[in-house]
Amino acid sequence: MAQRSEQRRPTRRRAERPQGTARANGSRPAPAQQRQRHDAPDDAPRDQRPANRPSGKNSKARSTIARWRSYGVAAFGAIMVLGCVIGLLFFLRPTVSTVEQRNLTAFPTFTPQTFLNGSFFTDLSLWYADTYPLREVLVQADHAIERTFGIQPKTQLVGGNVQADSIPVASDGSAGKGSSEPETREQVAPPDSQQMQADIQSNVMNGLYVDGDRACSMFYFNQSAVDSYCEAVSAYADKLDGTATVYSVLIPNNSGALLDEDVLASLGGSDQRQALEYYYSKMDERVKVVKTLDALREHRDEYIYFRTDHHWTELGAYYAYEQLCAKRGVDPAPIDTWKQDDYGPFLGTFYSELQLESMSANPDNVHVYIPTSTNDMTYWNTAGDEVQTNVVLDPEEAGYAENGMYLCFIAGDQPLSIIKNPTKNDGSACLFVKDSYGCAFAPLLVDDYETVYIVDFRSCSVNITEYVKEHGIQEVIFLNNMTIAGTEGVGETLMQYL
Repeated sequence: MAQRSEQRRPTRRRAERPQGTARANGSRPAPAQQRQRHDAPDDAPRDQRPANRPSGKNSKARSTIARWRSYGVAAFGAIMVLGCVIGLLFFLRPTVSTVEQRNLTAFPTFTPQTFLNGSFFTDLSLWYADTYPLREVLVQADHAIERTFGIQPKTQLVGGNVQADSIPVASDGSAGKGSSEPETREQVAPPDSQQMQADIQSNVMNGLYVDGDRACSMFYFNQSAVDSYCEAVSAYADKLDGTATVYSVLIPNNSGALLDEDVLASLGGSDQRQALEYYYSKMDERVKVVKTLDALREHRDEYIYFRTDHHWTELGAYYAYEQLCAKRGVDPAPIDTWKQDDYGPFLGTFYSELQLESMSANPDNVHVYIPTSTNDMTYWNTAGDEVQTNVVLDPEEAGYAENGMYLCFIAGDQPLSIIKNPTKNDGSACLFVKDSYGCAFAPLLVDDYETVYIVDFRSCSVNITEYVKEHGIQEVIFLNNMTIAGTEGVGETLMQYL
């Protein structure tokens, strides 16, 4: 066998190319060139940097972003955990909102029926949200942020984007039923107290005309709600016919009582005078209507409404009280002989909503008149507890905050209150059905009756007609602000106590 040649087969050699030059037609660079490009420094020419490796600066920036993102996630998680912990602090939960001037939702009563139909859990959810600890602090913080980054002109209209109903006009040109009278209203269930209160608050605060350190609330006519309220008051007059006389005292918003007619017309709200006439026209003739708008406008240059709050002062309430006395045929109590006092400073609901520096620099004060016959009162709160207090109490002694000074009148809105006048022994009694405007009005009734019974329709705990008959009450006085009376659900709520 022939011996194999040891000679190697010749190999092909690639053509030599200078390093750093690319192959034709986009082919891959030589390994040496690849290594050179991977080792190229960050400040090397762009064509010598690898396309898949970020620069040192970009890598550092991405690392920083990732680190701060992880910090943000951790902080958010901590806030959520803290919020849950605070939510479980039952002993810190408030019972009164000094910002909204109302009692907060009470803890629901557990019964097998409310458990099975699910209403207990609905009420529990409302209670949890309405009484969350630090709720008002958080609301105030939100307003502070808006104030910091917002613009505050001297004159402005906040909100007011409401499509109001046209007020029906009778053939003689006066407000009345007219041809646009709606058909018989379908009866609907009243809203729960929390929803109704939220609707009222929204209605009152929707459309605020701000002029310097004063805010005025506009009025927007809702025919369905007004008709419902008038039907309810008329139903009481019908059911109590021969037992008690029913009076209706409707209070205009401060804009209707204070602003010039041309300013009111330019703001686009509903005409309050025309709306009030419509209210009166829809009520049963057995309802004794007490008109208050002209009396308040006659005193518009006096301190009859607060500047930073939607309520009126006790002086404003007194001018309406004089009109009630005229309708009743009695002389009004001479409050100029009563002991007087001033509480403040007071920053009310408008300030809580707007947080204007012009208001905080010029706060309100609460001027009070203390009845001479008695200043003692008993009320039952939403939990059913009996409390002894004063008709007019010192807000500092009661521990009220600066925005809660209005609570000095009859301890704010309570389901049921009773005032006994020791100077009378004639059996005279009235039942005063009110909203928050009635707080400043109630002390004015003390000298006129042996007993004054007070219920707030938003948290009433009695059947009104049965209560009137049981206690021999001769007069029932409905006093409501016209915006509150014209809020959906108010009429239905009143009807459930009939």
